[in-house]
Amino acid sequence: MQTKDHAKELANLNKQIAISNVIDVIMKQSLQLMEIINTNQAEVNHLKADQDKLKSAIKGQETADELTSSNDIKGGW
Repeated sequence: MQTKDHAKELANLNKQIAISNVIDVIMKQSLQLMEIINTNQAEVNHLKADQDKLKSAIKGQETADELTSSNDIKGGW
């Protein structure tokens, strides 16, 4: 009788170990995904900042062009 109980206990412990191993793998993968997400978000923020600078430069040039062309139409100062 004790042998059967020990066998069940051993089987139970083996299942627990197997489950723990799977949990460890999934947690490791989740952490890797979070690192990828953080890296990607930082890159997106950097690219958006660059894009905003370029948009501002274009708007600034358009404003300068408008001022120049409006002065040309009016004959300047």
